[in-house]
Amino acid sequence: LMAILPIVVGSYALDAGAMGRSYDFSADSPGFSQWDLTLSGNQNYYYVNLFDGPDLTANFIEANPAITGQFSYNTSTPAREPVRDTYAFYFGDTALSVDLTSESGASGRFDLVDPYATVQNSSGGISQHFGVRGYSGTTPPITLNGDDLNNGCGLECDGEGVFSQLELPTDEMRQNHPDIFNNVEQVVVDVFSFGSSYSLGTVGFSLFSSPSEGLLPTDNSLPDHLPALSSMSGDRLSLEFESDGRIGLEVDFVSFIDDGAFASEQEMYDKQNEINRFVEDLYPDLQLAVSYDVTGMVELPEGATPHNPILPDPEATPEEGFEFTFEASADDFAFIDPEVAVGYDYEILEGEVDFLAVLLPEGVGDNLYDLFLKNDETGEFVDTGINITGGVAYSFEEGLSLFRILGIETDENLDPDDPFAFVTGLKFSGNGAVSMSQTPITQTVVPVPPSVLLFMSGLAGLFFRSRKA
Repeated sequence: LMAILPIVVGSYALDAGAMGRSYDFSADSPGFSQWDLTLSGNQNYYYVNLFDGPDLTANFIEANPAITGQFSYNTSTPAREPVRDTYAFYFGDTALSVDLTSESGASGRFDLVDPYATVQNSSGGISQHFGVRGYSGTTPPITLNGDDLNNGCGLECDGEGVFSQLELPTDEMRQNHPDIFNNVEQVVVDVFSFGSSYSLGTVGFSLFSSPSEGLLPTDNSLPDHLPALSSMSGDRLSLEFESDGRIGLEVDFVSFIDDGAFASEQEMYDKQNEINRFVEDLYPDLQLAVSYDVTGMVELPEGATPHNPILPDPEATPEEGFEFTFEASADDFAFIDPEVAVGYDYEILEGEVDFLAVLLPEGVGDNLYDLFLKNDETGEFVDTGINITGGVAYSFEEGLSLFRILGIETDENLDPDDPFAFVTGLKFSGNGAVSMSQTPITQTVVPVPPSVLLFMSGLAGLFFRSRKA
């Protein structure tokens, strides 16, 4: 399994909930790569030119011969939109990320925003499809034409921002716009890029199978478990890129069939200006895409990601401390989740392991937490003065069997009935069975006034809690 290392920082969102199923995947052997220059205009003239030139995605593939990643989805989530033509959409509790590592050793993690899962059974009964797709949001840019592969990515263009010269399809243009292109033999334009970088725009993970094999549900519901990769008839990881800059056209050369077709040299110049104005009204759009073959897929066990954390033993209560029993690993974080508090004590109850590192949720309040350690002489917890940043793994100087975390802002009002309110990653000093507790630190609780409760319209059980000074 792919270890969740301290340097890999994802979006451990508190509102994600338990996804139900999480998978690691790997992909290589690119199925294809392409870049298409699409030109469209406001004169009812549209065409797509498959540019016959250097593939701009070639050195992205060279820099990233293999890609790893992870996706999750909630098996119990109902379709958020009605099923249309045997196609169902599942928005919400879905996660998707990819990890890129260039051959130079540079690496970067791309967490996709607004991902969704889909299930499709073709109306003709030809194929079944399962997919997860997401959009980049604030992913780092992919640098064009430079040595900066800080994200493990690279795309090159031809020269200093000029892609190349492009001959327009003059025969088609004469047919669609004879008033402009009659007697015109050839139009060549320069294609300029005024942007210097690209961003990963969309990522899609897809699996295909035959309905006769019965590998995926036929009612458009999400599968409880995805079938083995070897049993699927097709699998693909697709990456699409978006330009951060602008692309422009400039008429470089116009050739006419016969100068005698024009009554005067001025008429010929007027025709050339007319062509220039037409080209200026065209809107170029460069589309870059890369497809990889999925070569590996592993379903992750409970606790391997923040999206399906290990939950407390059912008999545990917040007052007595949440208790967890599981197999510890010295290599991976185990993600556990209690229910409500302004802080927590983490303590090993049984087992031959200590806590070596902690990974706290990202995005709670100011995203900072206070680390307290117990004074052996006084038996009291003492503030170490160390602030732990949410989403960034913190390693202890030595193994600990007990530590306390405070600093959860009172205005966060973590829902006491939400079993996924505070997902915590813990790394241990060794492997083996471990029993541990996570005891909430509670303080003076002041109930919300009735008038506020009415205003909140049914959100019962919320409290204002004072943070300990």
